[in-house]
Amino acid sequence: AYTEFGLIPLDSLSTKIGDKLTYSNNGIKVGKGVSRVKVSAQVVFWRSTDTRQLQFAVLKNGKETHAMCYSNLTTGGGYITQSIVIASEIIDVMENDILTLNFASEKAGNFVVICDSTHTKLYVEVVE
Repeated sequence: AYTEFGLIPLDSLSTKIGDKLTYSNNGIKVGKGVSRVKVSAQVVFWRSTDTRQLQFAVLKNGKETHAMCYSNLTTGGGYITQSIVIASEIIDVMENDILTLNFASEKAGNFVVICDSTHTKLYVEVVE
């Protein structure tokens, strides 16, 4: 069973066009007049092979959306650097929703997400 989702801290906003989305509480806050957004993400992390089946997801107000991906690595040794992409997904939103990037693991082990704007990113684009 997976652990509960943990927040991946996003410490900065790298690009902003318009005023309908803002950076807030390690995520993106939806502004007035937005009803749908396209989300995707990139996560770069190190992990030891004793960590299995990591799950990464974009959550809306702490709840799961369909924007998720899984990583499963059970062989090899030592630490491995890995990159995961969450494919684009269009989701319904309302004003003041918060979109965050999160992780869960089936088995506790050692892994470190590289949390800087060069490696780990959450993309949010207003659709309507």
